[in-house]
Amino acid sequence: MAYQSGQSVQVTIPGPGPWGFRLAGGKDFNTPLHISKLTPGGKAAQANLLPNDTVATINGIDTSALTHLEAQNKIKAVVGDLHLNIQRGGSNIWKPKITDSVGSSTPAVNVDITADKQKFTHAGSSHNGSSS
Repeated sequence: MAYQSGQSVQVTIPGPGPWGFRLAGGKDFNTPLHISKLTPGGKAAQANLLPNDTVATINGIDTSALTHLEAQNKIKAVVGDLHLNIQRGGSNIWKPKITDSVGSSTPAVNVDITADKQKFTHAGSSHNGSSS
């Protein structure tokens, strides 16, 4: 099935959990709640939930003012089926950008955020020795 950008879709995931998806964002992250990852073959994938779907409601509760933890707790509290109203496509999920010296902005494709390797000196066993 093809979806138009910004289309509202109702998704029902049969309960009980685990639901088979990872939630990201929230009011405390200044980004809409959205699906960041699915368990392959899991309940959410079988219900046609997709990565980057923006979660508008959880069992009829508007998510726009929920923190990440509040949304997680709403989902964890579900006993039966989980009903999500999602916005598919056209969402404004934050993605890092790189600005060149001229001022134009392009989406970052690969951003390496790993730390530089630090020199490691083993403490040895002398640190446990008693002083006389």
